[in-house]
Amino acid sequence: GRALQGFASGFTAVNTPLYIREISPPEISGKLGSITKLNYSLGCATTYILAFGLPAFAEAGNEYWKFMFLFPTFIAATRAFLLLTIFKNDSPKNCIIGGRIEEAKKVISTIYLEEAQESIFERIEKDTKKEIQSNVSFGAIYQNYYRQFWTGVLLVFLTQFTGIIIITFFSTDIMLSSDKNKTLDAEEIFKIRLVNLIMISIRFFGSTTTSFFMDTMGRKKLLLLGNCLVFGSVLSLALADQFGWDLVSKAMFLLFAMGNAIGYGLITPIYASEILPTKAMGIILVIENVMILAISFVFPLADDIPGFGTKG
Repeated sequence: GRALQGFASGFTAVNTPLYIREISPPEISGKLGSITKLNYSLGCATTYILAFGLPAFAEAGNEYWKFMFLFPTFIAATRAFLLLTIFKNDSPKNCIIGGRIEEAKKVISTIYLEEAQESIFERIEKDTKKEIQSNVSFGAIYQNYYRQFWTGVLLVFLTQFTGIIIITFFSTDIMLSSDKNKTLDAEEIFKIRLVNLIMISIRFFGSTTTSFFMDTMGRKKLLLLGNCLVFGSVLSLALADQFGWDLVSKAMFLLFAMGNAIGYGLITPIYASEILPTKAMGIILVIENVMILAISFVFPLADDIPGFGTKG
C-alpha cells in the first residue's frame, strides 16, 4: 500500500506542475506554478494538525490512527471525483496533440476571458504544432538550453540538500536529540508537535508572501535572502544540538522554514517554468523527486550511525 501511495504521489508531483504550465499564460505561469508548493505546505500543516489527535504514547484500543489513514483516502477520492466530473478536460496543448480541436477550444473558454480566447488558442496551437513538426528530442533541447538546464539541476540540488525534507520528515527526532537529558513525556511531545505545526505554517506564510513580492524584488534577491536565512539557521541548529540549547533549536527550525520558503521553495519551480521547455522541465522535476527519494532513504540509515546521527 505504501509503495502504491509513493508511486501515486511521485506521479502527481511531476504531472501537476506540467499541467499548470500548459493551461497558464506564459507571463504568469511561474506564479501559478508556485501553487503546487503552497498546497504542499498546506497539506503538511493539515497532517500536523491531525497529529494532535494521536496519543503521546501507544495506547491499547486507540484507533485514531485509522482516521489518519482514512483522511488522505477521502482526499484522493474527492480529487478523483472532481477530475471525472468538473475538471474532466485535458490541457489545451494535449487536446491539440490528440487532434481534439473543439475540446481544446472548450477548455480555453473555461479558463480565459472571451476577448482573449481566440488569441490564446492561436498561440497554443502554433506552439504545439511547431513542437510536433520539429519532434525535438531532449538531446536537441539540451544543446540549446544546457546552461539553463544545469542551473535548474543545481537549484533542485540546493533545495533538497539544504535539508528541507529531513527537517520536515524527521523534525521530531532532531528536536528530541537537542536535549538528551530531557524526559520524554506527553507535555514534551505536545510541544514538539506544536513547533512542527508552527514551522510548516511559517513555511506556508513565507511562500505566500514571496509570491507577491517576487516581481518587485526579483528572483535573485529572494534566493540570496532565503539562502542566508537557511545557512544561518542550520549552523545555529547544529550548535544548539551540540550544547543542548532546546529553545534555540526550536527557534532555528522556524527560521529555517522561513528561509527555505523565501528562497528555494518557490524560486526553483518558477525558474524551471519560465526558462525551460516543457520536456526539460519534466526532467528537472523527475531529478528532484529522485533526490527526495535518495535523501529519505539515506538519512534514516545515517541517523543510526553511532556518534553521527541523532541517536548517537
